[in-house]
Amino acid sequence: MTLSVHEVRAGYVPDADILNSLSITVEPGEIVTILGPNGSGKSTLLKTVVGQLRPRAGRVVADGRDLAGIPVHRRIRDCGVAYVPQLDNIFGPLTIRENLELGGQFVAPAARRARLEQLLEHYPNLGRKAGARADSLSGGERQMLALARALMPGPRHLLLDEPSAGLSPLMMDELFAHIRRIRDREGVSVLMVEQNAAESLEVSDRAYVLVMGRVHREGTAREILEDETVGQLYLGTGPVH
Repeated sequence: MTLSVHEVRAGYVPDADILNSLSITVEPGEIVTILGPNGSGKSTLLKTVVGQLRPRAGRVVADGRDLAGIPVHRRIRDCGVAYVPQLDNIFGPLTIRENLELGGQFVAPAARRARLEQLLEHYPNLGRKAGARADSLSGGERQMLALARALMPGPRHLLLDEPSAGLSPLMMDELFAHIRRIRDREGVSVLMVEQNAAESLEVSDRAYVLVMGRVHREGTAREILEDETVGQLYLGTGPVH
């Protein structure tokens, strides 16, 4: 049930690596946050894990299975990986229910219907509006829908790219608390990229700080929160007590 990245090099143009021999591990049931300045490779890491970007070297391994050559849809369907991008993560013209059905398109019909109803119970705000268009939802509700849709197939590893982007402080707090509840209820591991460092670390078990595509610092969430140098140089924070 471990998700790991081993010595991965990856980039978008030839001979220009964004990830430079990067290695991280997410253990079962962990919430791990990836932090760092803009351009450090945070979102590139998630795209490499989910299969949108092919590494030039190194390996991505989920539950002991090397994901090399496995396309995105099969990583989601067969390898227990789910991904919620920062942008364009819902289908606006479709209803809430239709969005969830798409998330479970590979699930057998009876199991898909049961899972959909279960998630609508877990997300009562969505359940009350199940027939409404997704683009009628607030920003926080849209993010909850994106999370719920990603959970439809019952993944073991959930990748989140800037889940709090654009949310109010109140909605941000609710979202991070909900991510922790997802981990506890679903038993998934969570790999999360975030700019809101202190808030995300409060619900995380461990964290990595990336700089120039390399791991600059790693440790428990508390260790990273209390590291004044890391906070001032890379996270825009001081020590948090």
